[in-house]
Amino acid sequence: MKKIFTLLLLGILTVTKANAAEQVLWEGDYNVSWELSDGDEHREWKGFGQDDFAAMEVGQKLYFYFSVTDDSYHKYNFDNWSWQALPGHEAEHAENFGFSDDTKVEFELTQAIKDEIAANGFAIHGHGFHVTKVSKEVAGNDNPADSEEVLWTGDFNVSWDLPEDSPNREWGSGEGQNITAHVVAGAKIFVYLTVVPEAEYHKCQFDNWDWESLPGLEPVEFSEDTKVTIEVTADIAAAVQEKGFRLHGHGFHVVKVSVANATVSGTLASSGYTSLSSSYALNLSAITGATAYKVSSITASTITLTEVTEAVAASTGLILKGAAGAAYSIPVAASGTDISATNMLRAAVTATPLDDGTFYILKDGKFCLVTGAADEAARTVPAGKAYLMKSDVPAGARALSLAIDGKIVTGIETVRNGQQIGEFYNLSGQRVTAPQNGLYIVNGRKVIVK
Repeated sequence: MKKIFTLLLLGILTVTKANAAEQVLWEGDYNVSWELSDGDEHREWKGFGQDDFAAMEVGQKLYFYFSVTDDSYHKYNFDNWSWQALPGHEAEHAENFGFSDDTKVEFELTQAIKDEIAANGFAIHGHGFHVTKVSKEVAGNDNPADSEEVLWTGDFNVSWDLPEDSPNREWGSGEGQNITAHVVAGAKIFVYLTVVPEAEYHKCQFDNWDWESLPGLEPVEFSEDTKVTIEVTADIAAAVQEKGFRLHGHGFHVVKVSVANATVSGTLASSGYTSLSSSYALNLSAITGATAYKVSSITASTITLTEVTEAVAASTGLILKGAAGAAYSIPVAASGTDISATNMLRAAVTATPLDDGTFYILKDGKFCLVTGAADEAARTVPAGKAYLMKSDVPAGARALSLAIDGKIVTGIETVRNGQQIGEFYNLSGQRVTAPQNGLYIVNGRKVIVK
């Protein structure tokens, strides 16, 4: 059987192929049984309120974890406070619907569900289970996906017991040198090793041309054919660019070396927008599925977005724009430009709790002030997102629309009565030549005339 070794580097988050991560919103052990008497709090679970769902965007996925009890049946319903099924969850009220084992249930927030919860609340009803955890999917998380590009294949024996002039005392000269250009921060290098059966031991270490260990990498000892994953840090990349890359050791053959140039990916919200930050530098010139923007200025009602097309430094706050629900992908870069002097967005590379009423988050294509947060979870900026501080926003602003090239692209624009900004149509689609105070459609966007 082949073994897989991963070198875990100090201070570096191990990246995986997952394109989404879960952020825990609630954790506990709450029994639910609708067979309890009226007035018993455990007839339902109401761990989330209307404000919690109001702060979430349409399309947000939640995960509810249920553990079964010794009861004769186990059934859950996603309902409002009046025990009426939420839109799309009517099947949960069917007579034979239920489950028998510990269960993780996916719940997607639609506009119809969001409207229903806003009007009539949210509760989980049922019998024979405990609610143990609730989490939400974090889109555009900091777990880059990757695929392997083969850099070298062969069959090269390595043994440091050989004479000093033997080429097989190390691997990395000749054809092997071409991998050094691929050793950049954020990439993964995969090294495939096969054992020499008659060798008394099998050990591989990762050094430069002077047999000096690369930063943070410990030797690997193994007994079977092995795939080693090296997660490249900035320190490793700098050391390799200075003095190269070598494999030293004993009792193995190098048979393949490949690279995964990582990408950060995710999904845009139903509004066509999302905020993003990453612990990696990002190459925005090669972004697919979206356009990236920074926030260059803010008025009392409008946020001005300016497109960014260069590689940006790690921990840069960004806004991504594209088709509603579209997938996007951004290659990780070795380094990037620090644009913080011209960008008002703040990065939340890790989950960032803030004081209530001090920050804005992007919701439904607008930046909204977070107020009335009941607990820390409600006033925490999720990992991988970006936000604005209230101290950077003109006084009195609450819900801020987005503008690109001087045009409002989300939210509702306010104009003076008599101001001509295009052809006005009422909400029935009829053209209005002399609009009075009210709501109209102009060039496909909502406008309030005052």
